[in-house]
Amino acid sequence: MENSQNLNKTISELETQVKKFKNISEAYTEISNLKTDLLTLKEQSVNSLEKIKTISDKIENKLSEYKRMLSDFSTENKDFHKELEQHITSKLEKHKSDIQVDIRNEGAQIQRGFENSLTLNFNNLQSRLQEIYLKQNKQFAFLKVLLFFLIGICVGLGAIIYFAVL
Repeated sequence: MENSQNLNKTISELETQVKKFKNISEAYTEISNLKTDLLTLKEQSVNSLEKIKTISDKIENKLSEYKRMLSDFSTENKDFHKELEQHITSKLEKHKSDIQVDIRNEGAQIQRGFENSLTLNFNNLQSRLQEIYLKQNKQFAFLKVLLFFLIGICVGLGAIIYFAVL
């Protein structure tokens, strides 16, 4: 009879331990899932940074191209101005200053057009980068809270198991 009671007590203790281990296993699974999510977020961040670098490189290339084009245009514009001046000096001497003003205004308008286009593109890029940054910050904040919560649960479960074993 005493053996039967001891056996029942042992079985009961084993069932309690199995439940505790099952809870620990579930918490470990959740932590593993969180780790996977964090790694995925890290990879997405790296991918976002690579895309930002690619976009930045493209913008720098376009800017260099625009500068070169502007330089070529300026050179061509000067050459054209010299040829035009030589060709019509005798006929249009009194209109010389008007023609020079028109050419300068056109160059300034083209330059302003390029500057406005570049400014718009930079502003659009900055807005998109800020949106991505804010979204990632929200995700990281959520994951931090969730991680601290799970750590608290694990510590609590560890304490319960520790005190239960004692």
